[in-house]
Amino acid sequence: MVNKELCFIIENVKLYLEQVLVDYDGFPVFFLCRGKNQYYAILNAEMSSLHYYIVKLSTSDVYSLLHGKIPIRNIILKQKTYWDVISGDEISQDIVTKKDIDSIDTSLLPEENACFHVLTTQMRSFVQEFDNAFSE
Repeated sequence: MVNKELCFIIENVKLYLEQVLVDYDGFPVFFLCRGKNQYYAILNAEMSSLHYYIVKLSTSDVYSLLHGKIPIRNIILKQKTYWDVISGDEISQDIVTKKDIDSIDTSLLPEENACFHVLTTQMRSFVQEFDNAFSE
């Protein structure tokens, strides 16, 4: 994982930034990480407190997400569990709690039916690379 930024450690798996999907003023709001060949979707639920929701995604979930086939909110809610993370000053100080998806605060999730859209050339390249790997 050369040049990849370590974002979280979840159950002893290091999650590295794969792609920012949505940002606000240059701050990642919704992004993908990878750890041990597994994708994770990360939602910055509360920017002021650096509070994150993390879900593990199948490759087909990532494909559906990247191609706008399933709303962002649904990709999160279709999982059985999620990790609730409050960031500390260092990654080792993060407070990580695994929870049942039924306990998630849905008021912090994206709007219903809000789908991801490719908006930049860099994003289009990422989706193309993902598609090429997905079809292999």
